Formats: sequence, structure tokens, C-alpha cells
Amino acid sequence: MAPENQQEKNGAKVRRAILPVSLGLLVVTGGVAAYQWNQESVPADSQPTEKVEANAKKPSPSIRLNTDDNQVKNTTRIQAKKDESKQKGSGLKRKPERTIAEPSLLQDKMGSTLAFSLKEHAVGEVYDDAVDLVETADIEKPIADLIVDQSDIVLPEPPLWLGDFSGLPIDGMTDMEEEVEQPTEEREWSGNNGTSNPSGERPTHREPSYIPSPLYDLLSGYATTGDPYNVVYYGKEVNANDGRYDDIMKLFTDSANQLKTQADAESALSYQGQANLQLLLSLTMDQPDIRTLKEETEKSVFKRYAEAEAELYAAQSKEKEQAEEAKHVVYAIGKYNEQADEPLDISEYNGADKALVNVANKDVNGEGDTTEALNKYQIAGQYAPDMAQEASRKEKDIFENLLTPPKEEAGKEETVEKEEKVEKVDALAYAASLAESDVSKAVILATEVIERGNDTPEAKEQVQKLAEQLLANAETFEPTKEEQAYEILSTRPAIAQEISRIATERKKALLYARKAEQLLDSKKYSEALYYASESNRLYSRKGSNDRVAEQAAKKLLDQAKAEEIDTQLAIYRSISSASGMPDEYRQQAEFLQKAIDDYKKGMREQNLEQSVRLLTSAWQHPRLQKFVEAPLREKSQALLEQAKAIRNEKPQMAEQYLNMLLQISGLDNGVKESAKSMLNKDK
Repeated sequence: MAPENQQEKNGAKVRRAILPVSLGLLVVTGGVAAYQWNQESVPADSQPTEKVEANAKKPSPSIRLNTDDNQVKNTTRIQAKKDESKQKGSGLKRKPERTIAEPSLLQDKMGSTLAFSLKEHAVGEVYDDAVDLVETADIEKPIADLIVDQSDIVLPEPPLWLGDFSGLPIDGMTDMEEEVEQPTEEREWSGNNGTSNPSGERPTHREPSYIPSPLYDLLSGYATTGDPYNVVYYGKEVNANDGRYDDIMKLFTDSANQLKTQADAESALSYQGQANLQLLLSLTMDQPDIRTLKEETEKSVFKRYAEAEAELYAAQSKEKEQAEEAKHVVYAIGKYNEQADEPLDISEYNGADKALVNVANKDVNGEGDTTEALNKYQIAGQYAPDMAQEASRKEKDIFENLLTPPKEEAGKEETVEKEEKVEKVDALAYAASLAESDVSKAVILATEVIERGNDTPEAKEQVQKLAEQLLANAETFEPTKEEQAYEILSTRPAIAQEISRIATERKKALLYARKAEQLLDSKKYSEALYYASESNRLYSRKGSNDRVAEQAAKKLLDQAKAEEIDTQLAIYRSISSASGMPDEYRQQAEFLQKAIDDYKKGMREQNLEQSVRLLTSAWQHPRLQKFVEAPLREKSQALLEQAKAIRNEKPQMAEQYLNMLLQISGLDNGVKESAKSMLNKDK
């Protein structure tokens, strides 16, 4: 600050005013209002045109209550006043000058009258938009210091939290009471909403004291009672905005792993094991741990299928040749080994690999179906080590015949050079010519060219185009040709990875669908539903899977009536978790599943009123009434006794219990009559 300015201001007598808090707020508000009133009272034409235009380009100065005991002179405005004095007679009209604006009055609790004084256009002594607080008895002596009297402040104490902290970690409890200082580097700090803090002040972070989470409480309850299925079933819709999200995800992931462990431990899947796997495969959340678990579950399901098919093939092949089944067994075991860390022993083929090559030979020699023969040789060469050499040799012979132009006579010299000439034939053109008539064979030929070393960009592009065409057209083929297309696209290394992945999933889906049909015909409804569900998940198409799922669900719902309650629950879970299940049967299974959940919670609940409510809910379905009847009667009688005990001390609560007992359907008349009698007596 300029020394002369400080000296001029210090020359005046400064005073201190003590204000109550409420009046202190009025002082600030009044000062702003006085400034605004003063600005609005000056006409627009009271300033030189040049100054108006200049000021129009500048932002308005900030407003402040001027209580400093030494203020900075605005020399620019002083100079402007001097310039204005030279312009008298120029025709500009000006408002008459005044040194003190009309005061705006306030009164403190001591009785003194205070006012705001506005200094305006005082030549030689002008301050930036000055607003002084003065006492009306002596308005020339501004008050330069304000002190707020805090004696009249009364703040209520914060309420004491009486909630349950048992779910919070000990470390988290400690963090609630400690302030965690953020690093002290000089930088702009950002808040939780991502906005910057240009002030440069270092914020203080506090951990939240408690985050309520109904979902966490629900899942924690199921985890405590040893029900990991319900933790996953009710927790699968969790999102990042839910309270205690990290805790929920830990419960969820642990429970999901328990479900897979339980299912893997079963040599033959139970109803519950089947439901476990179906539920895990239905999960859609984008979490690394869950994605990995889902991938491992898919492998587990496919492994069960491959092993079961190999055993079935071994049993049936003793009676008759299983031509097509041989291909499916080799494909399934080979594809599983291609993806698994611990491959299956190839001895489990049980002769299917040899049978596959023999069937391919018949395709060539008999019907002349070279496309299917090449497909079978490729599967054997790719997945059956014991037969790979023979399959590759037979496959090469077919290619030579396809790519060698027909000759009337072949001399010795031509025979010697035959193999070399075959590789020089324009096979990128022959494959393209087959695209319209037999795109499956075109893909086989195009990939063979690349595998023989002609891996030019043009050759790769041709393979990609033909593969995309085959994948797109496959759904329009008849079933055998469609499945053949997916086998071709999923067993040849030259095919793009994404196309191969889709083809593999569709091939698996067709394998599962065939298996589901067989199991349904054998009246194995639970397993039929299991494979139909996985087929629908991998490759959802209207057709046989819907029929299998519907018929299997009908039979299972009928069977469940005679089962004990835990088996019933497992059956309902297997229906409600199945992919592609018609809504009619899914909703019925979900209703029954919830009813049993209510029954089990009602049996565990210590609060009698809540226990009776849960058991009453379970009573609503006729097939559960035989389980609910006895505990509902027992707990209702206990609630009646509790109402008797508290009727004098807590009459309203007792009346609530009694009224509830009167509304319960399925309750014997003895309890209801007693409740009604007590209510009438109290009235």
C-alpha cells in the first residue's frame, strides 16, 4: 500500500464496534444492499461517453464491505475526475456531487444506531466503491474494526448414533475418528465430483461414519445362515451406487465360488448343483473375478458333457457302429483339451478317433462327399494324435485330386512332378468359384492354401470373406449342414479368432440341444433342462430348446409336490435360473422359491411378530401348507401369550398383535377366538 494513502487513513480516529452474531450478518447484507442502491441511483449518462464504452468491456468490480483502517486510493479514478473537470461546458449533463449518501440504518443490541456511508466522486480522495460503517452520531468517523459477540450462539449437540457397527471393519472404525491429511504438494485439489479447487487449500478427508445398505444386510443374513445361492441370486443386480458396494462384492464373489466348488464336488449333478451352475452362467456383471469364474464354469460344464459322451459312446459302440457320435466325441474332447489347463486323457476316446477316420474314408469312397470327408479328417488331424498322421495323408490326397486338372494320360515325368504342380495351381480363384455353389468347401480350400504356405495378404483376405459368408449363411442351412459349417469354422487355424469363437459356441449349443432331446426322451427331466438351458444361453434360437425347457419344467413342477422342502427349493431354483425358460414356468418357480425362503426365514426369526408374518406369507401356496402349519400354530400361540403379557404396559402393541392374529388364514380357531375375546374385553 502506498505510504501516503496509509498516512491519510491513519490520521482519522478509528473505532471498534462489538456486534451480536445476528446483527453481524445484517451488517454484511446491508453493506451489499447499500452499494447496489448507490449504483442504481446513478443515471447512465452521468459519465463521459469514452468511459462508459471502456467500462462496458470490463467485468464489474467485486463488492466488499470496506472496514479496513487503510484503504488504497484509486488513482485512476482520481485522474479521471481531473479530466472531467476540464470538460465542463462540453454539453455533458452530470448529477450533482454529494460526499455522503443517505445512510442505511441498523441498530445493535446496545442501542447505538449504525449506518452505511457511501463515498462518491470526492475529488482528490476516492476509494474503490467504498462502503463505510459509521455511527449516526458522528458519520465522519468510520468504524474500522468489527468484532462478533458469540455469547448468543447456542448450537444443538449432534445426535448419538445407536446403530449396529458390527458389520464394519475395525480399521474402518478407527478411520472415523481420525482426520486423514492429504499430501502437501502444491497443486490444485479436486473434490469427489471431479471439480478443481483453485484455492490451493489442502482439504481434510473423513471416512463416512456409517453407510446403511439394505442389500448388504439381506445378503449378509443369507451368508450367515450358509445359503450362498441366495447371496448370488439376490445380489446379482448390485451396482456401484449401492451402499457398502465393496463389502457386497466380497460376499458375492465368495458365495459364487462356493457354488462352483459345491457343484464340482458332485459326481452326478443334483438339483442344487445344476441350479448352482445355471445361476453362475447367467451372470452378466462386468467384474474380472466374475468373468474368470464364469469362464471356468463353462469349461466345467463342457468337461462333464465330453466325459459323459465318451462313456456313452463306449457303451453303445459295442452293440453297433456310432458313426456321427464318433465325430461329436472327438470334437468335444479335443475342443475341451484345446482350452483346458488339465486336458482329458485321449484314451477316453474309447476308439472314437479310429471310427472317425473310417467313416471319413467311406464318405470319399462311397457317396463321394468330399466336403464332409475333409471336415472329418481335419477334426481327427487336429484333435486325435493317434490318427493325425493317417488323417492328414488322406486329406492331402483329396486336395490333390481337387486341385489337379483332369488328364487323359499321365506320363511318368508328369507323375513325378505332380505334387509340385498341385501347389502352383491357382487354388485363391478355384475357392472363389465355389463360393456360390458350396461355400463350405470354398472355405476348406482357401484355408488349405494358407496352411501350405501361401499366406499372402490377398489369401488371408479371401479366407476372411469366405468365413464371414459361411457364418452368415449357416443359419439358413438344413441342420446337418449348419453343424458342419460350425465345425469347419472352429477347427481350422487360418480362420479369424472371433469367427472361430462364435462357431465354437454354436457347435456346443447344438451338441447340448441334441443331448437335451435325448434326455427328455429318456424322462431325465432335470438333466434335459440343464442342457437345454446352456444351449439357449450359447445360441438362442426359437425351436426345440424351448419345447424341451417347457416340457421339462412341467414335469419337474409336478415331481416337486412330493419332495421334502429342501429338494423342492432346489428344483424351483433350477427352473428359475434356466436360460430360455418360458415366463409362465419361471414366475411360478420364483413364487415358490420365495415362499420357501420366507418359510426358512420365519423359522429362524427370533422376533415373534416378524416370524408369524413370514410364515403367513409362506402359507399362501397350498403345496407348502403341510410344512408351515405346525410352526405357524406354535408361533401364533406364543405371540398371543406375548400380547397378554404386555396388554397393560403396551396396550397399542398388544392390540396390533391381536388384530394381526385375526387376519391370518390357516390359523386354527382356538387362537383366533382367544385373540378376539381379548380385544372385546379391552374395549
